[in-house]
Amino acid sequence: MPIVLPSTSHPTLTEPAYLRPPVWKPVLAWAGVGVGALIVLGGAASTGDGVAAVAALTMFGLALILPGGWWLSCESRDRAQADDDHRLDS
Repeated sequence: MPIVLPSTSHPTLTEPAYLRPPVWKPVLAWAGVGVGALIVLGGAASTGDGVAAVAALTMFGLALILPGGWWLSCESRDRAQADDDHRLDS
């Protein structure tokens, strides 16, 4: 979780704080969304291969899009909540 409570592992924190995730996490999430979107578009463009191929490519693309998109959505929501909490505390 990006919102970290004061604990023995974070002794410098005096109140809950938002800690930025490592750089590789958003890069991986955006890469999954981008590659998944390209695969879905490729599946939609390959209608001559049959319905099964279109369905397979679409499902594979969604399997890449959904986890990355979910992580980005939750991260955005957590960041907004941390900003609201900080503004209310100020």
